[in-house]
Amino acid sequence: MLLKEAESQLHEKVMMGISASACGGWKDFDAEDDLGNTKDDYSFIKSSKNFSKRQKALLKAFMGNGYTKSIFSRGRNGKTTLWNKSNCMEWLKRTRALLEMLVILCHLLGGQPARASEMATLRWRNSVHEQRGMYWANGSAMLLGIYSKTRSMTGRNCLIPR
Repeated sequence: MLLKEAESQLHEKVMMGISASACGGWKDFDAEDDLGNTKDDYSFIKSSKNFSKRQKALLKAFMGNGYTKSIFSRGRNGKTTLWNKSNCMEWLKRTRALLEMLVILCHLLGGQPARASEMATLRWRNSVHEQRGMYWANGSAMLLGIYSKTRSMTGRNCLIPR
């Protein structure tokens, strides 16, 4: 039920009726993740081979559609787009609500529910101190929790894939 609601919210409130094919075929999205890459700041989300062609696809689709363009823009002044700030902010709030729903779904459907401290400290990119906790493998996102209450006693983290 919640999964269907998230899908509905994505199509109606975030994509605003724009099809995935109009955004460069996101429906056929097949990201690649270098699972062994431990370089600082690496994430499959930022990887240019996954997103460089599609980085502004939704924006281009919105601005190429008369209806959505009128919602987000008040027109142009030369080369400058005059944004409708209140509508853009409302769209960002709807997008945030969808992301919160997706986190809840990951929490509920990813096996044993994570503790709040595990979810709050989940990294989406590598840092100099710790590797990321979000990976892409076999067409699915994997969250790897590395928080452990026993770290102070054992000196090691316990890896918890979700």
